[in-house]
Amino acid sequence: MKTKTDVLLLTLLVLAAAPSGAQMVLPDEELDEAIIALSTQATIEKQLLEDDRQRYLQHIRLRRQANLSLDRLYSQLDTAYGKLLAGDISADEAQALQAQLDEIEGDIQTAEAQARQLLEEGWRLRERLRERGMRLSLLAMHVDEMRGRLPSRGETVNGTWQARLLPMDVAGTFYLRQRGTLLEGQYQMQGGRHGSFTGTVIGDHVTLQQIDASYGKDSTFYGMLKDGNERIEGTWESINLSGGRPGFGTWSAVRTREQPAPSASSEGQAEGQPEGQ
Repeated sequence: MKTKTDVLLLTLLVLAAAPSGAQMVLPDEELDEAIIALSTQATIEKQLLEDDRQRYLQHIRLRRQANLSLDRLYSQLDTAYGKLLAGDISADEAQALQAQLDEIEGDIQTAEAQARQLLEEGWRLRERLRERGMRLSLLAMHVDEMRGRLPSRGETVNGTWQARLLPMDVAGTFYLRQRGTLLEGQYQMQGGRHGSFTGTVIGDHVTLQQIDASYGKDSTFYGMLKDGNERIEGTWESINLSGGRPGFGTWSAVRTREQPAPSASSEGQAEGQPEGQ
């Protein structure tokens, strides 16, 4: 039995395949859910597109290797025929040369069959890349269109948040700045780890991509605003599994100040930040 979200996602995918300019008429209260569903599909498409891109890069390497192999075989074939046509070889040499020619011709047939197979595979991969790229573009277009139709809710996540991550039971401070549905900011964790955030706010749903100053992209945080937008609760999952820490868990944060967070490019000590940042 399909859930409401399943039906909505199916409808959104139909919309993504519709002609440019088509709009889905949804009540305002369903726009948030529609955007989340469509954004989730866009994230999946991005990963599938990246997987296909890696396959195509591998295909390019194999195709180049096959072409080099064919060039080498044809060069050997031309050299052998040159000796045969010279006419100044003995009968034993001619017999040995004929055997060499047979072997090279067999190798060429095998290499050409592999090259044809790679050619067909390349057509399929390029067509799939084009289709995925088009779907991703349409999904992004409809997400932007729906976000533009959302009623203004103000900057609900701006400020300084005291956070706690489980199961490690690690505390930290998040400094977040909201611009429309986009988020950016910084964080300072207990123990000295620090870095920046990028993310989105769609209705009550908060998504943060953690970029550690030492390790790069590190974890993704998913949360729901609660208590009049003064508290966030949710889950996190790690991208970087090194260091022996858990790969997922829960987190919560409570806003302590509503003043704008320091800029992500700020290098100085922000007022009220923990020592050691």
